[in-house]
Amino acid sequence: MGTFYTLGIINKFGAQATKGPTKWSRENLALTEAEWKEALDKRIDTSIFDLELQEDGTIKGFLKNDVFKENIKGFYEILREILGEHRNGNFDYYEKGMSEDGELHDINVEDDDDGYSYEWADDIRILNKDGVEIRIECEFIMLFLEGKVLVEEFYTDPILINYLFRNSKIDNPLAGAVISAVVG
Repeated sequence: MGTFYTLGIINKFGAQATKGPTKWSRENLALTEAEWKEALDKRIDTSIFDLELQEDGTIKGFLKNDVFKENIKGFYEILREILGEHRNGNFDYYEKGMSEDGELHDINVEDDDDGYSYEWADDIRILNKDGVEIRIECEFIMLFLEGKVLVEEFYTDPILINYLFRNSKIDNPLAGAVISAVVG
């Protein structure tokens, strides 16, 4: 089958904070919900997620179903404007596949059997100036597939795309949950 480039919307994530002199001797940090929001805000718009602080100080987030359903069509319109009329045909195919019966389905975070295509992204790792590393694992809903790529994994592009969408002036809340990845 090969590997393909994709762009998607994060539908759930988990994050962990660590600190230490090397990646092999880092200690877990238990952050409060307010600290997590501050740490994640440049990468993920936490206001569009239901957040669950875990006993060990990590955090999980689940995209609010109404945010997705109310904004995905508008987000596709923004992407259509960015990509122009010569966009890959897979773009329109995936958009139509979002709602086979004309209605958007609820996101099912339990078993992923809701008609959407889900994938896991490589971790996003953010190292701040104080030596605290935030590692974000996320699952996302694929918006479309782009042609074959000759890499199995890559790290720079997902972080750049995520940051650019999150910090853009795009007037759609889903811009706060964009990720790119190689799948396949």
